[in-house]
Amino acid sequence: MLYSFYWISSQPAIENEISPAIWCNVFYWIGTNFIEICLIIHYFVTFYEEAKKTVHIVEDLKRLISVRNSECLQVELLSIQVYTNDFKFSIYGCFLLDWRLLHSMASSIATYLVIFHQFHMMETIKLQPRTSPSND
Repeated sequence: MLYSFYWISSQPAIENEISPAIWCNVFYWIGTNFIEICLIIHYFVTFYEEAKKTVHIVEDLKRLISVRNSECLQVELLSIQVYTNDFKFSIYGCFLLDWRLLHSMASSIATYLVIFHQFHMMETIKLQPRTSPSND
């Protein structure tokens, strides 16, 4: 995805005549990847929010049923476990699957685009012929 953004914003891609089909394919690829990432994040964030609602539902159920038997104790243990454990999903423990992931991806892409364009500018300056001052 990073390379596609770089390719779109680079000078040769802007100056050269590129067919509309290629532009459509690139934007389609970027768009589908972005939507897929958003859907995955939305799924896990929704699951996390529903898990947090479980605590309140179990507490309401516990208030309605004031009987002390083994089923009620298991429900109470479940309530305590859900309340104390934070249901957050991560990818191999490296980063969390929430909306902050999308923000960090966007900032990383922007940062690397700036770096790639700076390297590209350095290469174009190096490749330009140097004119030496003439000694008269």
